[in-house]
Amino acid sequence: MQNDLDILRRAVDGAQEARDAERLASILGDAHEADIAAILGDLENAEKRWTVFSAIRDDAQAARTLIECREDVADEILTRLPPDRLTVLLEEMHPDDRADILGLMDRTAAAVQLAELPAEERGEANELLRYPDESAGGLMTPDFFWVRTGATANEAIERLRAAKDVEEIAYIYVLDDAMRLQGVASIRDLLTHPAHSTVGSFMTTAIHSVSPDTDQEEVARRVARYNLVALPVVAADGRMLGVITVDDVIDV
Repeated sequence: MQNDLDILRRAVDGAQEARDAERLASILGDAHEADIAAILGDLENAEKRWTVFSAIRDDAQAARTLIECREDVADEILTRLPPDRLTVLLEEMHPDDRADILGLMDRTAAAVQLAELPAEERGEANELLRYPDESAGGLMTPDFFWVRTGATANEAIERLRAAKDVEEIAYIYVLDDAMRLQGVASIRDLLTHPAHSTVGSFMTTAIHSVSPDTDQEEVARRVARYNLVALPVVAADGRMLGVITVDDVIDV
């Protein structure tokens, strides 16, 4: 019995053999990025891989596919991508993924791409590139949802509604004025406490966290041991630097 990936693979092969670019683009447009990446990894030569990748019309889908690719396949695609196209794809990525892709490039090419990014994204990328790939700092994203200890449950809910740039909101991190991590709350906590109560009054202060230099295998162990969806990364002075989501360590 064929699974979905086998069916997709046959459809892609058929479109390639027929040299039907429109059909190939349509097939890929309905496919999951992880499946496209798997097919790219299975194709026997660089030309076929490039034909498939370049047929992805949607920028966000192309960016996610590049992230899902094996490192050698991603590196190969990067050598063929026109600089202006790569800039567009990088802007579609979350900060941690963007840093991973930039880390595959040689310094000169990465510097050119960094210069094209908006100032905020450029600063985030430079900060993440400081850390080794196998460390918590290299895995984390600086985008996370947080509120001050004095924020009310209602204020936190309103901020949640407005949050559009955060990759995943698993927990609400509670910080003081110096951006030091004080506690954690859940969305359920916000909904079950009085609207006027401060988040600091019901947050959990027993926090599992790691430092930016923690090895990725230790990060994965803690995520599994404590059944976490996300794990905060905290500097020596208590400042929260970022968060590692479970999907970042699932393959560690």
